[in-house]
Amino acid sequence: GSFDQLTAILITAIFLVVASFGQGLVILIGGIDLSIGIVMGVGGMMIANLTRGSNDALIYALPVALVCCTAIGALNGIGIALAKLPPFIMTLSSATTFYGVALGLTAGGSQQSVAPALQDFMSSRWAGIPLPIIFMIVFVTIAILFQNRTAVGRKLYAMGSSPGAARVLGLPIVPLTIAVYAISGLCAGIAGILLAGYAASATLEMGNALLMPTIAAVVIGGARVTGGTGLYVGTLAG
Repeated sequence: GSFDQLTAILITAIFLVVASFGQGLVILIGGIDLSIGIVMGVGGMMIANLTRGSNDALIYALPVALVCCTAIGALNGIGIALAKLPPFIMTLSSATTFYGVALGLTAGGSQQSVAPALQDFMSSRWAGIPLPIIFMIVFVTIAILFQNRTAVGRKLYAMGSSPGAARVLGLPIVPLTIAVYAISGLCAGIAGILLAGYAASATLEMGNALLMPTIAAVVIGGARVTGGTGLYVGTLAG
């Protein structure tokens, strides 16, 4: 197809690209995050209800939404690393819990319009290139460098390959586990905010359809579900 068709596909893929990075890190250490869909919905609902169509509110709405989503991910990590709960159970239960909390606070739907600046970001171009695609390029570059070119990334591969050996080597298993799930929550929050800007509004269920595709993208990209292998480049292709 045409260049416009290609850019349209890439723009609609940005939500999966961002959320899949967090899922990929979680799977890399042998876990799974089933709360991503709900966290995306929470992030989108927060940005819509806090901004209420005002650009000025973005100054505090963005950090508040991202911190809350990161905190949900960190809570998952704490339950898994310290309470030794299975990742499947911990992330599923937290998703159910926070869905219920958000449902009670918002009555299940957001009629508030997202800040125009966020909507403009998802539809504007710079030098003929859509801003979301530029954001995607920057995000993918940072993600690849973090996972494959940093000491933290190498430690995550070691944890996933052999948790026992990683523990013997003295790797900080608990802090790294909490950090990975926090990053997953952060990525889900970013994806939810971008999705809210794309749709100009938000619902609690808007991220649910992307949960399984995040897992599929990681697995199709060559990652092993038991941990220890996988590249974000593969996830991106998946």
